Amino acid sequence: MTHENVYSNTCAINNRFETRDGDSFLSWMPLTHDMGLISFHITPLIKGVNQYIMPTSVFIRRPTLWFKKINDHNITITSSPNFGYKYFLKMFKPEIAADWDLSRLRIIVNGAEPISSELCNEFLDKMAPYGLQRTSIRPAYGLAEATVAVSLTDGKTEFVPIHLDRSLLNIGQEIVISDKSTEHTLTFVEVGHAIDDCAIRICDDHDRILPDKVIGHIQIQGKNVTAGYYNNRETTADMFTADQWVRTGDLGFFIDGSLFMTGRFKDMIIVNGQNIYPHDIERTAEEVEGVELGKIAACGVYNKERGEDDIVVFVVSKKMMLTSPRCPKA
Repeated sequence: MTHENVYSNTCAINNRFETRDGDSFLSWMPLTHDMGLISFHITPLIKGVNQYIMPTSVFIRRPTLWFKKINDHNITITSSPNFGYKYFLKMFKPEIAADWDLSRLRIIVNGAEPISSELCNEFLDKMAPYGLQRTSIRPAYGLAEATVAVSLTDGKTEFVPIHLDRSLLNIGQEIVISDKSTEHTLTFVEVGHAIDDCAIRICDDHDRILPDKVIGHIQIQGKNVTAGYYNNRETTADMFTADQWVRTGDLGFFIDGSLFMTGRFKDMIIVNGQNIYPHDIERTAEEVEGVELGKIAACGVYNKERGEDDIVVFVVSKKMMLTSPRCPKA
C-alpha cells in the first residue's frame, strides 16, 4: 500500500461516516487486521478525534465489556465482523446493562465476513431497550487490496436485506427476488455505494460489464486500490484485467448503484450446475444443537468420478470430543 492509498481511503471512510469533532471510535479488532489498523486507528487519527482500543484477548474473555466501554466512554463509532455480535449476545445478560445508554452510538460497521440479517435484527432488538438506533448497523464491503474499504451504507435507513431464489445464483444469471425468506431463498444484505475515489463494476467471466440485478465478479479501481503484490509479479498480473481493474475474487450484483456481495468465487461449491455458498450451509448447520458459531466449515471436494464437487462439512464439537473414544497411539 502507498501513502496515497491509505490517505485516500481513510478520508473516504471519514466522509461516509460524516465524522465530527465530538465522535469517539472504539475497536477490539487487532491492529494486525486492516479493519483494526486502518479503519479504527488511522482513520480517527487522520480526523483528529478520540479512539479507544480494546485488546482482542479481552473481548474474547469478556465480550460484554465491549458495550460497557461504549457506554462508559460515550463511543459513537465501533465495528465488528458478524461473529462478534453472536458471541456478544451469547454472553449478554440484561442485569449487567441496567444503566447503559447507547443512544449516542450512531455507527456499528458490520463487515469482514458474510453478514447475517437475522443476527443483525436479533442484536438490534436486544439492544433497543438501551437506546440503540436501528440505523446504527452499517454493512460494509472491503478488502486489503483496496486498503480496507470499498463500499459502506450511509445509515439514512435501516440495513436492507434481500431474499433471492437460491437456485438462480450463477454468474451471468439475473436474480429473482422474493418478498420473504423461505427454505427456497438465500438472504443477502446491501453493503452500500462505493466510497469516494473508488469505483466498482460487476463483470462476467470475460470481464464484460453486466447490468443491474445480474450476478458477476466484483472488480474495483481507484486511489485506494493497490498497484500490486510486493515482489510477486505473476500474482499481480493475474489480479488485473486488461483495462487495469482489480479482480477481487468476490461475487455480487448491483441494484440502483448499491452493492450486494454474495460470496467468494474460489469458495463456491458447484453441484448439478448450481452455485452453493459455503456460508449458507454453515449458517444452517449452526441451528443444529451442539454446532457452535465458528466451529464449522463447509467446502467442496472435487469428485473425479462424478465430475463435480461433493459437499464436505467439518464440525468441531465439544460433545463429540468428550464422548468419542481416544485414538490409539501410533
